[in-house]
Amino acid sequence: MPNGANTVEFAQRLFRKLNPDYTLFYDHGDREDENVCACKAVIGDTLSNKTRIADIDIAILKEAEVVYLIEIEESGTLSPKKLFGDFLTFQMLDSIFIEKVKYNITEKTKYIIGGLINPKGNSQKKINNIKEKLKGKIQNPRVVNIFTDEKIDEVFNFIVDLINKEKILKKY
Repeated sequence: MPNGANTVEFAQRLFRKLNPDYTLFYDHGDREDENVCACKAVIGDTLSNKTRIADIDIAILKEAEVVYLIEIEESGTLSPKKLFGDFLTFQMLDSIFIEKVKYNITEKTKYIIGGLINPKGNSQKKINNIKEKLKGKIQNPRVVNIFTDEKIDEVFNFIVDLINKEKILKKY
């Protein structure tokens, strides 16, 4: 399966269930689809190679407000480095650009990282250890919901459950 294929399928399912007040953009899909584009995370207010720190997999917007940013690591080799790179991206970004249009991050923006881990090995133990050590290390951290599992459907179910609390989706 191509890189990001599960994320694309999941984003398309979310899009079909999205209430009409919201817009969803996602990466990794067919560029002919108007909702597929790079959601560029930026430090500051301008888009350039000097300020762009990452691309986000899924962005859900309501009008000009960023409601959710979702990063999914589906390779099955989620490492602490990948997970906390995503975590720190969410801590540092000031805005995102979608098709060169700037959207500000607000105190209402919510963040989700979902990761598929390999059941063989100790990635989950390492991730839990680092999560514990991070507590209190970052002043005023943004709340980032992190969920890891051995099954991609469980990761997606966790994300849907969080989003459903906001009534963003029609019956999923």
